[in-house]
Amino acid sequence: MKNWKFGAGITLGALLMGSTAFAQVTPEDVWTKFQEFSVSSGQTVTTDSVNRNGDTLEVRGLVMTFEDPLNAVKQTIAEMNFKDNGDGTVEITMSDTIPLTMSSAGDPSVGAPASSMDMTIVQTDAVMKASGTADAPFIDFTAASISAKGTMTDPTGATNIDVMMNNLAGGYAFTANDFKYNFTSGAGTISVGNPSVPFPINIGFAELTTDFQFPLTTTAEPVPFTLVTKLVDFTLPPEVWGMADPTGQLPQDPATLIIDTAGSIRLLADLNASPAAGEIPPPPELHSLSIRDLQLKMVGAALSGSGDLTFDLTDTATFGGIPTPTGLLNFKLDGANGLLEKLAAMGLVPEDQLMGARMMMGMFATMAADGSDSMTSEVEFRDKGLFVNGQQLQ
Repeated sequence: MKNWKFGAGITLGALLMGSTAFAQVTPEDVWTKFQEFSVSSGQTVTTDSVNRNGDTLEVRGLVMTFEDPLNAVKQTIAEMNFKDNGDGTVEITMSDTIPLTMSSAGDPSVGAPASSMDMTIVQTDAVMKASGTADAPFIDFTAASISAKGTMTDPTGATNIDVMMNNLAGGYAFTANDFKYNFTSGAGTISVGNPSVPFPINIGFAELTTDFQFPLTTTAEPVPFTLVTKLVDFTLPPEVWGMADPTGQLPQDPATLIIDTAGSIRLLADLNASPAAGEIPPPPELHSLSIRDLQLKMVGAALSGSGDLTFDLTDTATFGGIPTPTGLLNFKLDGANGLLEKLAAMGLVPEDQLMGARMMMGMFATMAADGSDSMTSEVEFRDKGLFVNGQQLQ
């Protein structure tokens, strides 16, 4: 499964968004751009028929395949309709049930075995709408639910996978110069079962969000980027907790991870271009970074933070090879001492190391004045130095 690389990436996301990435204002234009985008992504597109029926272009028997020396992906959409809404937009709907097959020859160089997967995607009330122009297209989508159920087979046996997401919404824009994408799912579940595991792995979450924007072509000046990831109220089954914490020391509250960042970068190489053999494209230049929201909550502790940094690309010596930052970051950590005590009770932290761990935290954090299990840190980069709570460390 790890070897499907690009092929696996053209499945669910492509069905929802990527396939109309250069949408224009008529059904025929949208269908043409759909095919162009699919071909440029390495896919082969075939159909049984394409006919205009009133305000709708009806595509029947659509098959999209992707193959490379190691991988093969095939997805079939029995019906796909492009309806002219009469207002410069096009509504795209498709079959509720979409079969998908994948296979991989494996890669012995990394120890990956050959594998295959048969999956069925079922969507409810899924609708996409294409708007804008060829130069600035945008596709938004909604769906009441989407499920993906199937079986992956490799030399270890068959693994059953069942994914369910509810209340989906998002948007997708792709121009010659930049890429924008956002996706949000409400409550969802992931279930994985394998004969070698004595119980199914059932994972749940309340929200899953991805939002990013970045340039695709070289830029003379820094341009904005956005990177947001949210996984809210992530839960694991009791059996997993029982294996990790058999004495029940750790709180089993749902976990949350939020990373909300923005900033500016300058690309030194086109992301759309294929590098020459043996050539390694230069990495992007990071000019500024804003941590708008950082949250990590799990096992009774919670970390939060925010701040802004700029980077001096002319000085990469002061901080050991990275551009010299300037700015201020603020962090808060709740429940750290309580977590340390629980880890000690589990035997994961030796008792004689507890004091050293607390002293280390005291060097980089200020304890709450009210005596609660809370601490804060102010991390500042200025004058080519690093200061934590006013104390210079570099």
